[in-house]
Amino acid sequence: MSDPALGLLMLALIVVVIMMGFATAFTLMGLGMFFGFIAFYDPSHSWTQNKVFDLMVQRTYGAMTNDVLISIPLFVLMGYVMERGALVDKMFYSIQLAFRNVPASNLPAKKNCNATCSDNGRQDPRPDRR
Repeated sequence: MSDPALGLLMLALIVVVIMMGFATAFTLMGLGMFFGFIAFYDPSHSWTQNKVFDLMVQRTYGAMTNDVLISIPLFVLMGYVMERGALVDKMFYSIQLAFRNVPASNLPAKKNCNATCSDNGRQDPRPDRR
């Protein structure tokens, strides 16, 4: 099979498998392994000595040694700790008390809390209760 036909077959299979309901990550991983095995197949070697297995190990090691990816679980942990400790609510209340003599003191309190704590995913620390 030629390279363009193999590429079109890969694209068609990705669409079909995702439309069948499989998760995108597993679909891409499985089809990548399958088509990588086909692309690097060498009839003179056994099927267990295919280059795609070495490339998979190298890619996994490259992802593990990436220093930027360690920030993702730490970022999620920080948001969880801030939410569980009610740090945003306490800071919002203290800023609201500091600006209590200012007209419309709710606005600077919300802006300051959103500017400093926008990393935890909450847009408004205390929604208006009516």
